[in-house]
Amino acid sequence: MDRYAIIVDAGYFYAAGFTAIESPNLHRANVRLTDPRKLLENLKQKAEDLADANNLLRVYWYDAPISGGMTPDQAELSQLPSLKLRLGVMNGHGQQKGVDSLIVTDLVELARQRAISDAIVISGDEDIRVGVAIAQSYGVRVHVLGIGDTQKNMSNGLRQEADTVAELNAQWFEHVFTRLENTENQYIEVPAESVPDPWKSIVDNLLANRDRAELTGIVALIESSGGIPAEYDRPFIGALGKFEKRRLSPEELAEARKIFRERLAELILLKSAE
Repeated sequence: MDRYAIIVDAGYFYAAGFTAIESPNLHRANVRLTDPRKLLENLKQKAEDLADANNLLRVYWYDAPISGGMTPDQAELSQLPSLKLRLGVMNGHGQQKGVDSLIVTDLVELARQRAISDAIVISGDEDIRVGVAIAQSYGVRVHVLGIGDTQKNMSNGLRQEADTVAELNAQWFEHVFTRLENTENQYIEVPAESVPDPWKSIVDNLLANRDRAELTGIVALIESSGGIPAEYDRPFIGALGKFEKRRLSPEELAEARKIFRERLAELILLKSAE
């Protein structure tokens, strides 16, 4: 397999990028990406310097809606070829939630499906270390691409887990951001299909009262067997059938099981934060 994926934690990309250009107090509402297409080309060039592979599968851009809607940057990125916009949620304190679990879930799934040989991960978060380790167990080489002073904005654990670590410096970010004069009406309504799937509540009910160790054990079983254990899968699919009042199609079943895995990863993160 000669194919790589670029995985971008947008929260880290903006925050660390602002610090790299010596504007740590800059807010995302005050900037736009100058040229998203050129940005992705530059990321692709950097990725090919790090990876053994030369063929891009796609760029995964992980972010969260802000003020109940997508930013112009998110809306434009979502329309670009070979880019998948993946949105978590933003809580009342302006903190992204669910983004790390999306990164871990996708990284592990790409590795398990043998879809890539290399992953270039732009993040500094300790929480994705487990995803890096599992992907490596499937033979994927993981290259962590930090921004600016990674001694300050990247966890030591993530650095140690990675196969290679590189940095994007201030010069690389010189023309990435454009400052805005007028920041009014900078949000776009999120379409209904972007709202978190109500099927997640069924996962919550099924896994209620499970502690972090039990949830992590389910992840281990999924990874070892390649599927959700029957004692969880059968009641989950049964509950979905009752909720929808019909039998689900094979495509819907595949999507439902993906939602189960994503929500499982989110619940583990929530338990870790308690």
